[in-house]
Amino acid sequence: MEDNQKYEFDNDIYSSEFFEFVRSILVAAQQHTTVEDASLKQKLKEKALSVGKKTVMDLLSKCFHNGQIKPLCETIIEIMKQDDTLCRAFL
Repeated sequence: MEDNQKYEFDNDIYSSEFFEFVRSILVAAQQHTTVEDASLKQKLKEKALSVGKKTVMDLLSKCFHNGQIKPLCETIIEIMKQDDTLCRAFL
């Protein structure tokens, strides 16, 4: 039973749908326009980058088929281009 649960988890976590979901979070944070508070916008982007970093560095880097790494990295780069402090926070 435990092996089946691990197999199902691995299938879910390494699926293209999961990585597209994470990318959609990053894109939403990048394009978010309804939050007026600048510090809140900054925190939103920092948290999104944290999710992206975890996904790219910890999950995708371990995948054999990691074709989703490029679109995620491109989105992360676009977010970091908006603010130098986001680059520092990411590193």
